[in-house]
Amino acid sequence: MKLMSDIKNSLKSGSDRVDNTLILVEHKPVYTIGLRNKAYDDRELSSRLRGLGADFVATNRGGLITFHGLGQLVVYPILYLGSFNVNKSIRCYVRALETTIIDLCQSFEVNASVIDGLPGVWVDNDRKIAAIEIIPCGIADKTVTSLSNELKRNVTVEEVIPKFLHSFQNQFNSALIVAGSYGEEIEAPQFGDTYYVEAVLSLPYAEIKEPVVAYFDGSNNRSRVDYYGDLVQTIQRADLSDGGVNYKFAYMVDPKGNAQKVCFRINGTKEVPVSSQPLLPDLTAFKKSGTEICSDLFGLLPAKAVCTTGTIEGVYFVKSGHLVKLSEQQLIDCSWNEGDNGCDGGEDFRAYEYIMKANGLSTEDDYGHYLGVDGKCHDKSVKKTIHLKGFYNVTSGDTEALTTALYYEGPVTVAIDASHKSLSFYSSGVYYEPNCGNKPENLDHQVLAVGFGSLKGEKYWLIKNSWSTYWGNDGYVLMSQKENNCGVTTEPTFPIIADH
Repeated sequence: MKLMSDIKNSLKSGSDRVDNTLILVEHKPVYTIGLRNKAYDDRELSSRLRGLGADFVATNRGGLITFHGLGQLVVYPILYLGSFNVNKSIRCYVRALETTIIDLCQSFEVNASVIDGLPGVWVDNDRKIAAIEIIPCGIADKTVTSLSNELKRNVTVEEVIPKFLHSFQNQFNSALIVAGSYGEEIEAPQFGDTYYVEAVLSLPYAEIKEPVVAYFDGSNNRSRVDYYGDLVQTIQRADLSDGGVNYKFAYMVDPKGNAQKVCFRINGTKEVPVSSQPLLPDLTAFKKSGTEICSDLFGLLPAKAVCTTGTIEGVYFVKSGHLVKLSEQQLIDCSWNEGDNGCDGGEDFRAYEYIMKANGLSTEDDYGHYLGVDGKCHDKSVKKTIHLKGFYNVTSGDTEALTTALYYEGPVTVAIDASHKSLSFYSSGVYYEPNCGNKPENLDHQVLAVGFGSLKGEKYWLIKNSWSTYWGNDGYVLMSQKENNCGVTTEPTFPIIADH
């Protein structure tokens, strides 16, 4: 209770000490008493209830007496609603929680619904299967039920938790970090302490079991979980082992999701079809593409800045044979007038327009390295290294045209549908998501196509992402070419280097 109170107060105060938090508990038998029980003597109640083999705890919540015990999954959401894509009203928040439970029940093939005026989730409009705190009990003409009762078998809390997390992520459009659990004998974490715990997450496509380190960092008063380095272990289900795709935990991201969630617009350039070639060799060597290995910064680099500089670096490499490291920070600081949004992202053609107006782009050494925040533009006082005279669109939906552009021109900026959790958890192998969109309105994230190839007979695009080396295959993904998976060939662009 103290932990929940501390988290709530920190969120209300705007402190960065904690993040939005879900606490999932299977309580040992306990009765909690609310503020409406003033007529009872706490000592008398405590004695009576403890005599039944349960603990007794007085709380500052409303309501009467509530029992929690083994077999119940109790979830304590401690959230700042402003950080989620839900209406900030309590009514809409409660409805979102109810929908989460309805989806959870559906995953067990139990049909559930809501009843107007009676918060909670019901089976057959008669049996309550989940309470949402408001009016959790005291409804005279209704009964309660459970998944075990409805399915006529024992359903454990351990079986329910992964399905709840999956439903919550989908409903609240969020990515969860599973921090593990602490035993009864372990005290609450203290700043600077390190706890070794084990987290288990089951997914539709893989089962993941990882030893992790959960710790409180005293230097910035922020709790974090380290899932990477030598601690990561992915266990793939046997029936999927021939698929060649592995998945791992995703890193911490904004609750609104991985993608920028911007609407990509047609950039106004003339579409210049690139002549198709009958046969081209595999192009999978990173260095030959003129791109550096992804940054290992923990967290997200702005996709627009990474893709734009990466494309220009690659095209310049193909043209000159020299690899330069251009300043992503310059694009973040200086392309606002073209409609970009600094660290919050933007679009490649806007960045190209800025570079042409600014008469070039500077190197990291001249302008400055990535800061992680929007800075003050000072492009007029630094030397420009690379100049552009325009940019091309590769013919939309044409696999051969994109292949040719990659081989003869170098890396190409592409937009993809990055809204699916399977991409967040990707580790290795050829990635194919059957639910991925490939229409312009589906595309919400920019990446860098740097090559192409074939693995076990399946053709793929070699894609460099901006989510650091902790994600995917050292920051890269092999994106299937089948059916224009996730829209790789929908809006490809590359710049034209000026002769200076």
